[in-house]
Amino acid sequence: MKKSFVIWAICFLTFASAVPVDEVEPSEETKNADIRKFCRESTGITLEEIEQLRKDPKKNVLESGKCYVKCMAERSGVEKDGEVQMDVAIVKRPEGVSQEDVEKLISECSGETKSDDLCERSFQRYICFFEKSEKKITIT
Repeated sequence: MKKSFVIWAICFLTFASAVPVDEVEPSEETKNADIRKFCRESTGITLEEIEQLRKDPKKNVLESGKCYVKCMAERSGVEKDGEVQMDVAIVKRPEGVSQEDVEKLISECSGETKSDDLCERSFQRYICFFEKSEKKITIT
């Protein structure tokens, strides 16, 4: 598996050369940058805290970090109301990662937490992904 978090990685870029420039969808890279910016601003997380989440998500994570994970999952469409949207996660899986691997990881990790706190639920699922993936999948 890739080093990027299965849920957050995007493998398709949208571009239609026949469509006028003002009607072209922004690239997935641009969309992801916008999502990251929105989630940083709305949760108040620092860049240092994001880097810590990538390296070791179990170490000294503040509520802002947990809610950042939730925000990223929701804004990318991978989570809705605290539940993983399997079809979206499969479509957005990193190149080289099989559908079966994504389904297995999500299945194993979706039951890891039943917290009523949606930030906590998303975060616990993220920790599970991080621990159970072959190459320590992290958020982008």
